[in-house]
Amino acid sequence: MSCDCVCPAKVTPGSQIYRWRQSLERYGTENKEKKVMAEGMKVVYENYHIYDALLRNSSVANHIPESLMDIKLNPWSIGHTMPKFAKKPFHVIFKHAMEELKHE
Repeated sequence: MSCDCVCPAKVTPGSQIYRWRQSLERYGTENKEKKVMAEGMKVVYENYHIYDALLRNSSVANHIPESLMDIKLNPWSIGHTMPKFAKKPFHVIFKHAMEELKHE
């Protein structure tokens, strides 16, 4: 983990937190919401077609009303605002920029 690499005391805080969170599952005290989200992200990241489809359509999230985002089911929204998604995914923007550089 990146924080393990930069810790001056070499105490590997990221790995320790990861192991601690994994042990919570054995006791049934893990955060169920995070577990469901992690399982959903695993499905997305392991399937290129799903990932690509979601990435290509992520700017749709820019049109979700804030009243739907600031609810109890979304604890992340407390003190945060929804970031604006780019109209095109990064890899498309990068590819276009590289093509423009070739033509210069």
